[in-house]
Amino acid sequence: MKKSLRVRDVFSIATGVMIGSGFFLLPGVAYAAAGPAVVVAYFLAALLVVPTVFSNAELATAMPRSGGTYFFVSRSMGPIAGVIDGLGAWLSLVAKSAFALVGVGFYIAIIAGWPAPENVVLFARVLAVTLAIVLAILNAFGAKGAATFQTILVAGLIAISAYFVGRGLFTVDTARFTPFFAAAGAKGVKVLLATCGMVFVSYAGLNKVVSVSEEVVDPEKTIPRGMFLALGVTTLVYVLGVFVVVGVVPGGELAHNNTPLATAAMLFAGRGTMIAMVVAGVFAFITTGNAGILSASRYLYAMGRDSVLPRRFAHLGRRQTPLLCIFVSTVCIIIPVCLFDVAAIAKLASTFLLVDFAAVNLSVIVMRESRVDSYDPGFRSPGYPWVQIAGVAVSATLIPLMGWMALVFALSLFGVAVVWYAAYAHGRSEHAAAVRLVLERIATEILSREAAGPVLDRELREIMQEKGLREDDPFAELVAGAQVIDLPDEAEWDDLMQMAVDHFTAEYPSHAEAIREELLELERRGQTPAAGGVALPHMRLEGLGRYELIMARSKEGLHFPGVGKPVHAVFILLGSLEDPQQHLRMLAGIASRAGAGDFLKHWQAAEDTDALRAMLGVPAARAKGSGA
Repeated sequence: MKKSLRVRDVFSIATGVMIGSGFFLLPGVAYAAAGPAVVVAYFLAALLVVPTVFSNAELATAMPRSGGTYFFVSRSMGPIAGVIDGLGAWLSLVAKSAFALVGVGFYIAIIAGWPAPENVVLFARVLAVTLAIVLAILNAFGAKGAATFQTILVAGLIAISAYFVGRGLFTVDTARFTPFFAAAGAKGVKVLLATCGMVFVSYAGLNKVVSVSEEVVDPEKTIPRGMFLALGVTTLVYVLGVFVVVGVVPGGELAHNNTPLATAAMLFAGRGTMIAMVVAGVFAFITTGNAGILSASRYLYAMGRDSVLPRRFAHLGRRQTPLLCIFVSTVCIIIPVCLFDVAAIAKLASTFLLVDFAAVNLSVIVMRESRVDSYDPGFRSPGYPWVQIAGVAVSATLIPLMGWMALVFALSLFGVAVVWYAAYAHGRSEHAAAVRLVLERIATEILSREAAGPVLDRELREIMQEKGLREDDPFAELVAGAQVIDLPDEAEWDDLMQMAVDHFTAEYPSHAEAIREELLELERRGQTPAAGGVALPHMRLEGLGRYELIMARSKEGLHFPGVGKPVHAVFILLGSLEDPQQHLRMLAGIASRAGAGDFLKHWQAAEDTDALRAMLGVPAARAKGSGA
């Protein structure tokens, strides 16, 4: 999929989702449950979501693929777990978007002064359905257009919210916070946690970001920066904004109020500010619905690509957007809009989100313990594994507090996912899961890391090649210092490999035996990575601490054992056992350049060794300066 989303887009998608219905619609419903302690519930929810933010950032920088958490869970714990998580995450996004779009009608009704109070809910539902259809059409034109629209709305939303908080803080009546657990009574802690679970949906935007990670430019930096910035800004707006609402609006008027911010603005600043908050609320709800359709459709797309849903879900339209996925997600957003009330939708969304969060934290543990060399996240979660264990515990604690209907839906999700997998998806999906490697390692203690999980390892290596090198990878220095060999026409593959052995053993005589065994014996067994006329023999030595590269050109072509077509470009890489991920990135850096369209044509036509080095992106002047 086309990469077009940058930090501001990631920030806008996450922030636009979070500063939406959770801020403009939910505080009144949450206040009815927890009283003034609702402020603490929002802050506590932000703290409890931190472990999952860390886990999502790690997984998204290792595996930036459409489908976000579905992709992570399926690759770590297997396709059946992936189906459960994918459907749960998708339903969470659907419910969150429906929850938001309903809010538009409530806010617009304030300005219009119609319809009659008894018809406001019907008006809100009709308008929500209309908006869902409009946003679906917008998303059909591409992620970048939807993200640009999102950025404009979020900028206006943050500006108006900042004005609301800045002016409202000076009008807060602290007496409204006494007693603090007014609605909770003796069960204050339990009610607070239940309310925290309800408002958890307010932070769903962090999951929406990873679902579009395949379309992010430089995901290793862009995704963590956008996510952490969004969480910080959103938490600040939530806590201060809800503090203002509780401190301004009388409790009897606030409880179950569907327009709490507009009501507060009217009380402390008059109709002009109230209208501004209505506009901000409409912006917020539309950004949430827009990002929801964008993200939910990518879950279905990823599941279709893995064949756990019919393959037509993986079809992209003329503008490289998953049209069927957008259509199905939009229809399923419309259903809860027409059937459920605000509180029910919020609890459903939070329940599915908590299930998803638990699966994400477990995925990090499984991927780390699988010890797959090609698992190479650009961001690593601090406090592993205790942070992830805490994230799972949060979900396990809050889900039972969501009420019987939410629990029934959660259990139904598991049942439907298992039945669907057994009846349709089993045997269709070919991807491997890291959990198998964990179990094998525990069972045998002698599992070879190089041979383990070839399907998963191959997929992760493809992702590494797509992500590219990191700034601190010494790739340019490696190419600049490489030995370049122009082979005579009569040379054979074993002549080249003997040259490589002689060169490397002269450099590292203490590793001579290992070098001979790796480079000669493995080649004779036909285990050379090769494709399209390019071969990349490679090995790693303990304690080497640096990289060595030999680049060879054969105009006639070498016939490596096990390789069908003649090989004209050979890159022999010697690396260190201490950093397997960097070794693989260096290989991926060579492979991505050698895989370019006309590489072999220009490689064969290059006039000298400097021109050959330049084929890998190292200018001739730099190569000469290296002393090579």
